[in-house]
Amino acid sequence: MYTPPTADEVANHIRYKMTVRELRQDVGIRMLNLLDDGRPADYQALYEEATRVDLPAVVYHSTSAANRVSILRAGLTAQLPSENRHWANMVFAVAAQPRGVYVAPTPDTDGLWRHDSTIGWDVWAVNTASISNWQHDHLNEDAWVVLGDIPAAALTLHASYDANRKATTA
Repeated sequence: MYTPPTADEVANHIRYKMTVRELRQDVGIRMLNLLDDGRPADYQALYEEATRVDLPAVVYHSTSAANRVSILRAGLTAQLPSENRHWANMVFAVAAQPRGVYVAPTPDTDGLWRHDSTIGWDVWAVNTASISNWQHDHLNEDAWVVLGDIPAAALTLHASYDANRKATTA
């Protein structure tokens, strides 16, 4: 017969995962704090709540450097990932993703989201003070979807990288 884990057992499991680096320290600490606040001893529910933090004051969006002029003029335009040629081959993953501008808590210095490995990419800092319509990205735990366009006034070019992942001046 199944017996649900106790809060102490879940806490020990969280500490173990942090120790062996299977769980980021900041997430594990948030999970332990949630347990201390009386949340149920449900690892998955704690994990989801601990990774679904509010949109920070500044987030980052990466895109091809070829888009720089249009972004400076018109901002970032919300798109459906399933209609974006760079993500079309991942239809199994992005089909249910909403139209929006996808942002992350840290700048993409490795080119993970650069879309095209043959050209450079820009990382845009997004001031979120005027953004109220957003949600968590269900595929990427540390990301959010702004459910609409982001005006140029809310953007600052944070960094630029060439095709070889070398930082250039922003």
